[in-house]
Amino acid sequence: MNEKAYKQKIKAALDDCLSGINDLPSQRDMILRKARNEKKEERKMKKIPLSILLAAILVLGTTVGGLALADYYSVRDYLANGAPSESFEAGIVEVNQTKTNDLISMTVGDAIFDGRTLAFTLELNMPENASSVYLSSLEIIIAQAGKPEEKRIGLGWSGDGIYDGFLYPSLNVFEREPNMNRMGISQSFWGIDPEKPVQWKVTFRVLRPIWKIENDTQPSFELEKLLPWKEAIQTAYERQTLRAENGKYLERFLAAMQPPEGVMRIDWAQMPYTDRLVACGAMQEEEPLTFEFTTQPVHAVSLLKEPLQFSFDECTAELQSMIQTSRYISCDLVIRTKDSAYHSRYRYVTAYDQNGEWIPSYEDSWFDSYYTDQEGEYRLHKVLDCSKNLESITFHIGENTETYSWKKDAGKEWPAFTVQLPKQ
Repeated sequence: MNEKAYKQKIKAALDDCLSGINDLPSQRDMILRKARNEKKEERKMKKIPLSILLAAILVLGTTVGGLALADYYSVRDYLANGAPSESFEAGIVEVNQTKTNDLISMTVGDAIFDGRTLAFTLELNMPENASSVYLSSLEIIIAQAGKPEEKRIGLGWSGDGIYDGFLYPSLNVFEREPNMNRMGISQSFWGIDPEKPVQWKVTFRVLRPIWKIENDTQPSFELEKLLPWKEAIQTAYERQTLRAENGKYLERFLAAMQPPEGVMRIDWAQMPYTDRLVACGAMQEEEPLTFEFTTQPVHAVSLLKEPLQFSFDECTAELQSMIQTSRYISCDLVIRTKDSAYHSRYRYVTAYDQNGEWIPSYEDSWFDSYYTDQEGEYRLHKVLDCSKNLESITFHIGENTETYSWKKDAGKEWPAFTVQLPKQ
């Protein structure tokens, strides 16, 4: 190959590579100067060997590819509103897997495991104007070194995701807007060693509706007591029609369904709802979609060098420990009242960030996580969400916490103390 051909190949490689680095002008100019053999600082550069130039192009191409933004829905948006803390960012595992069958395409973007809760993102895509399909969780298999493989069947998902199952796309028009195909899914687990990697294998069921589906617009409260609703369910069943609550969920309809001919009532009562759809012929099972990924060990960091003491007119507070993982800060507190008359007044705690915004706690419940060693003393184990950046935490002690207002209640200033967090 002659010199002209070499130059043409180099130019083509440079054009392909440099097209993605508009935000890296220094590297772009450097490569162009070397390729054109231009002067730098008033002295002529030596001719660059072809092998070195091609190596530089390959390295630069790798760098540019690594800087590209992920083109999927992320747990950064699902849990941290696009502004994750450094500890949260460090715990994220990229999955970026897309699985497809004849009906739907599903993508798992990324995941994070904090030692107890697995969270990941899901994106659904179907051909335009395609009929709805029914999606539900089938099973999840958990594997860890030194432990037998564990299979869990029929999971219920929390968060924005899958419960017993749902129709996609929804029959409601407003749920067909952009980004309604993106969701975050969370599930809690026990018995997993947080100090070891975890291999996850998550499988989703995909069902093709055979029966007609109608939008159930009946009010959701006390429907079991409404005779017209019961009659409507029975009529729909006889007409081989499914009624979807809010255009999406079938649990109410499936709970009220009578067993089909040939199925014993006791077996029907114990049958998962998704299996009922197949057993009665309302839907047909299609190829399931399975995703496999591994989350890394959870690293815990102590935020306190020693316990912190706070004293107020009617009670004292001791913050004994604060342990941070990728997603949560676990806090151990002791509240002691100075008079038995105040025993029940200071048994609840809520928390706020540096902007005065309420910090969600694990499973959004701070009210049932306390126990009493002795009268007037409450020991609380609180788990705060730290997926977003936290500079400080203000703990509010008081009985009226359901409104999450720590300023005043009936003219009384409630005790509060603030802890500054170490910079990440």
